Amino acid sequence: MKKYDYCSVGKCGHTCLIWGNNGCLSGYETSVNPRVIERLNEGALLLVKTSVSNDNLTREVVNGPMLDSNLDSWASDKCPEIPDYMIAGLGGSFKTLAKAQKYSESFSGLDKVGLGIYLTRWLAIGAKLYQIKNNEAVPVSLEETQFPHLVHIQCAFWGKVSVWLLNNKYQVRWGGNGWDPTIKGEFDTEEEAIKLASKLSWDAYDNDESKEYFKKETQPKLNRL
Repeated sequence: MKKYDYCSVGKCGHTCLIWGNNGCLSGYETSVNPRVIERLNEGALLLVKTSVSNDNLTREVVNGPMLDSNLDSWASDKCPEIPDYMIAGLGGSFKTLAKAQKYSESFSGLDKVGLGIYLTRWLAIGAKLYQIKNNEAVPVSLEETQFPHLVHIQCAFWGKVSVWLLNNKYQVRWGGNGWDPTIKGEFDTEEEAIKLASKLSWDAYDNDESKEYFKKETQPKLNRL
């Protein structure tokens, strides 16, 4: 059975499990139960939103930023300004959200944030945080948890290679969208991890011109890290 590193259980029953090298899974659960726990790795985080009031839940779902596991835990990625001609071509709720993003300074529904910011926002309005320990969901505070921190990222010819620091280990991930990374290796030092990331990027370039660009432009930047 595939297992995951993060799960959120929503009030309407939507369950999202992400991270690790097993991709993304969505399902429907209304409570923390054995079916949820058995899909999570030891140490996985479980955010339960069922205790959030309906008003706060609706406000955060619509107005709050989206979780992006490809970002550092405390980083954010603001949605670029949407041109009027693009808004004109949208319909329904898509147009409503696009207008809110363009004209409301407080709206962040199309922005993305890392896990630390995402959890902080939800916990502030009443969500509960748990961590899987010995196949049980144990309540924890934000201060007790460890988040993966983005150390290095580089684009390859047909994907993205990143190095993350988690539990004192440097993890090399390969994946273009952040939600479905493949873990290529874990190392004790940042230097070892970046060496593998560099090799993966090099191997992804499939022509001499791209490799020459990598050697002149990208490799010197890696060497300075």
